[in-house]
Amino acid sequence: MLAPPTLVIGTAEAVWPDLSTSASRLVDQAGPADGLRAATARAVFCDPARRTASGRTWRVEDLTPPWPFVEGLLDGRRVACVKLGPGVPHRIIPAGVWAEWVSDRGQVVECALWAGPGVQKGVRSAVVDGAELVAALSPEPAEAAPIGAYLYEPDGAVVRAGLVDELARLIRATRVASGIAYLSASWHMPTPFADVFAVREVLPYDEKVLRAWVRDRGVGTLEIKKRGIDVDPAQLRRRLKPRGSAQATLVLTPTASGAVAVVCGRVD
Repeated sequence: MLAPPTLVIGTAEAVWPDLSTSASRLVDQAGPADGLRAATARAVFCDPARRTASGRTWRVEDLTPPWPFVEGLLDGRRVACVKLGPGVPHRIIPAGVWAEWVSDRGQVVECALWAGPGVQKGVRSAVVDGAELVAALSPEPAEAAPIGAYLYEPDGAVVRAGLVDELARLIRATRVASGIAYLSASWHMPTPFADVFAVREVLPYDEKVLRAWVRDRGVGTLEIKKRGIDVDPAQLRRRLKPRGSAQATLVLTPTASGAVAVVCGRVD
């Protein structure tokens, strides 16, 4: 059985479309914004259902209540919060809301849209295990530069919120390449918003070179991360044939000088 979506108006909880207040009838007659205004709601929380008979869906067209209704709740006339999946497309997010992506122990779990009196418009934020990174829309783009002594992998909430450039400003880092969500710097600056790796070597992204490197160093436990390179890490790991007692992490990424494999180790 599919769980119904939750809609809370003021202090009365209801289930769409059978609302327990007069808003149900008024929404049908006048549209969501007029209906809720007539019901004198001061605050609204909406958690649209994201499941269909086929299972969980991330298509906005499949939300229940439908997206036009949900969007109407965010018109700014009342305090409103809409809980959505983390993959919500930026293009449909109204300009007048505060959009917040939440990450819990490395997993991006939701996006919350806030609107209404007292809510700053056009803000994007990432909440990572309780720490918050906030910026207005379109932060200054970070420069791309050669890879330094440390590599930073931003948390998924930072990436989904479009705050990689803001994080780069905060930790005084640069991108490894334009549009790639890896940052680098010559210093280690601890941050809750990214995993940090100490760079040991930078190798060309060439499977023969990497296979020889893995063999010569007796690497048996091999972690492979990648952005911007069309390769399946699990399949590449099998082709590199790791064998031995050593451990290593390879980060595959484009750079201005071509694709590379960064040999690195995690920094606590």
